[in-house]
Amino acid sequence: MTWLARARRARTPRRPTRPAHACHRWYPDDGDDVVHGGRGIDVLNLPSLTAASLIGALRLSGRGDPRPGLSILIGADGAITFPDEAGREEAVSGTIAIEGRRLHFFGIRRIEFRPEA
Repeated sequence: MTWLARARRARTPRRPTRPAHACHRWYPDDGDDVVHGGRGIDVLNLPSLTAASLIGALRLSGRGDPRPGLSILIGADGAITFPDEAGREEAVSGTIAIEGRRLHFFGIRRIEFRPEA
């Protein structure tokens, strides 16, 4: 790399990262539902649940799931992500079944448990 290319690269401002916003909020009392993530909206908020209550109710599905090397990670903020072996968040599809109600989701990268503001 030449000094000119390095100088141009150094001057390029980084894009600010925007906080993730929930694409859908779901309560088991709402009944059965379907959520399609994608186009940058890939966060699911489950304010009436906890990460511990979700683990037993979560079933991943789809082509190749469970994928080799895919993990479930509970972050310091309590949110669940699905990193691959390289640590990149992957989009997953599946079903959450709680109290006889089902939420089918597709293309979700992050599940949060934030109460309503």
